[in-house]
Amino acid sequence: MINVEVTDNANNKAIGYQVKRKLDKQVGFLQANTRHRSLDYKPMQSMKGVWRFRVNDHYWGLTIKDPNRLNTVRVFDVIKHP
Repeated sequence: MINVEVTDNANNKAIGYQVKRKLDKQVGFLQANTRHRSLDYKPMQSMKGVWRFRVNDHYWGLTIKDPNRLNTVRVFDVIKHP
């Protein structure tokens, strides 16, 4: 189990994209099991140290490890699937 923090930026984008409830649900899965099948959690090849997870069919959440705390990741952005 890992600690997951969601930044204001990620929350605000999720609200704007109308996926806030889905983001919250997926963050719960991320906390409980990073291998949950609906997440498809994996590193971004184009950005070192950044991992992505599926929010829904159209959006990804982006995470980065918190360098000051072990076992903590920060959801810092929500983006459209490229």
